[in-house]
Amino acid sequence: MSETNPYAPPRAAVADPTPAGAPVKASRGRRLVAKIADTLLVFVAAALGMYVVGDRGVLFDHPGLNVSALIGMSPVGALQLALLVRTGQTVGKKLLDLRIVGLDGEPANRWRLVVLRSLVPIGIGWIPLVNGTFGLIDALFIFGGQRRCIHDYLAETIVVDLRAPKSAFLRIRA
Repeated sequence: MSETNPYAPPRAAVADPTPAGAPVKASRGRRLVAKIADTLLVFVAAALGMYVVGDRGVLFDHPGLNVSALIGMSPVGALQLALLVRTGQTVGKKLLDLRIVGLDGEPANRWRLVVLRSLVPIGIGWIPLVNGTFGLIDALFIFGGQRRCIHDYLAETIVVDLRAPKSAFLRIRA
């Protein structure tokens, strides 16, 4: 009796095949951990700014939050911007060996990195009633087949895993 079992699990390959020489996209989990690291860094810097300035109030719904938190976050923002422009990485991405590159695997255009991938989503985040919705939809886009968020589509970028075998296709800036 060599009939196939109709209830057996499929035997198809479930991993997305990567064409030879193409950069390997970063996993969703590693991208999440990098984002959490970046967010924690900014949060700690804002809290330190509030502490140094002497603003000991609650972090939310406090009139002094913006100025004192901005004082604390400025050095972190400058560091993140410098890393992003120089290497295509943030602190979190650097810790996890991830890099933002263009769709062709080449270093991403600096203007696209800073403006389209960073400043546009931040600006949308300042719009009341839209900020939470956009942030959620932006994050949920990573569950699509291409594993890219809205900000990746805007900037025409992908996030690649530098721990994967290096290929001639991916030229990395030092």
